[in-house]
Amino acid sequence: MSIVDFHIHPVNLEEFHRVDPNLTSALRDIYGLRIGLQPLKVFVNQLRFFGVSKAAILGLDLSRTYGVKLPSNEDLARMILMYPDLFIGFIGLDPLKGDEALSECEKFIDKRRFKGVKLNPALQGFRPDDERIYPVYELLEDLGAILVVHTGFSWNIRSNLTYSYPLLIEPIAFKFRELKIVLAHMGWPWIWESICLALRYENVYLDTADTFTGTPKDHLKKVFVETLGVNFVENFLKDKILFGSNHPRMESGKVLEAIRTLPIEDEIKGRILGLNALHILGEVDVP
Repeated sequence: MSIVDFHIHPVNLEEFHRVDPNLTSALRDIYGLRIGLQPLKVFVNQLRFFGVSKAAILGLDLSRTYGVKLPSNEDLARMILMYPDLFIGFIGLDPLKGDEALSECEKFIDKRRFKGVKLNPALQGFRPDDERIYPVYELLEDLGAILVVHTGFSWNIRSNLTYSYPLLIEPIAFKFRELKIVLAHMGWPWIWESICLALRYENVYLDTADTFTGTPKDHLKKVFVETLGVNFVENFLKDKILFGSNHPRMESGKVLEAIRTLPIEDEIKGRILGLNALHILGEVDVP
């Protein structure tokens, strides 16, 4: 079974922090994380131990709002160059930077194993439906790229949660029908709003990167069993959900185990753990 972790923030790697010591305080101040650092090789071995065959590493350009990039696209590119069989990249960019943002897309996407863009409207301080950003969405659609966008809760008290409301994505999903959009965190706590978009639009997907209501097992049980219901997931969402761990807030292995313990069919678990991701990456066809 192919396992694809579609939501990894490689922000606690020793190699990055040695070059830029400000990253340590940024992790604390922006994400509220006080965690140990680890060498890249240890991280790679950890992913392989868990059975992860592909890992989507996400950038985030917070230079305008917080004066930092977590991490930079160049850092992501170096990771991919070292482990091209494992990592696929999603660049961080600030969509309000206009031509600079467009240039970043053209520089990285599909040229250095980058498959799309990661945006966090709440932390980056913009409404995702701001029409000034539409040229970025249009270019991503033209490039056949994927948009991963943070939706739902944020621990950062300075972030604007209204910008993370999932239904703000609907105008983009409607106008750019060929642009694949992944709603990170399933929009929790606005799960049903996210589900509506995933059901309504063929180009909208969801990822499991959440631990907001307890351990991964507790949270995913609440979402898949108590909130959505197993029959609903199996009948309507089997091709819409992607496994994402939200590393380093949570290890891939713990979220993997939580998904495996869900009382849903093994065939659907296989879709969630890897096949759906490989499908939107264009690597497999899923009936």
